[in-house]
Amino acid sequence: MKKNHYTYLIVNIYSYFQQKYLGTRSTDLEPLDDLGVKYFTSSSIKEFIQEQKEHPERFEYYILGVFDTREEAVQLEVYLHALYNVKSNPDYYNKANQTSTGFDTAGTTYKQSDESKKKRSVDMLGEKNPMFGKKGENHSKYGISPSKEHCEAVSKAHKGKKKKQVTCPYCGKIGGINNMSRWHFDNCKNNI
Repeated sequence: MKKNHYTYLIVNIYSYFQQKYLGTRSTDLEPLDDLGVKYFTSSSIKEFIQEQKEHPERFEYYILGVFDTREEAVQLEVYLHALYNVKSNPDYYNKANQTSTGFDTAGTTYKQSDESKKKRSVDMLGEKNPMFGKKGENHSKYGISPSKEHCEAVSKAHKGKKKKQVTCPYCGKIGGINNMSRWHFDNCKNNI
């Protein structure tokens, strides 16, 4: 069965500002049989999802585009998130702007709760957070730590190798590809 990739808009017609949510979805179902029927949103706002299920008459669902690939659907979402700056716009439920490399929450009033931070830490690192554990303890999520020999072999393999350098087209800064992808290109503060 063919996957359908679509960009969608949900509008709460009962809210004062007619709050909206812009997102992207990939599914085996036809978009009109999916959005607002089986799928309500990827938002983390539980009340928003619950209200859609309990009061579907309060919401309108729009398919903004159906695409052959997820990347094409995300491109439209990236464009619309930037156009309406959904992360900072009170007319939108979205807490972050989608970018080509992930989500951007910089400059928003959205703050992660301490409980949420702790849960994420436990999920990623297991019960023992390395910030509080003793050196040499196993902190891996899967209970496996690389051996000293493995770490030395990886270190030796990387010594003397030049890391790929890239240049941001917006500000001209040169740096390693990982950090540059995170802070520059689509996410560059000079990208208007």
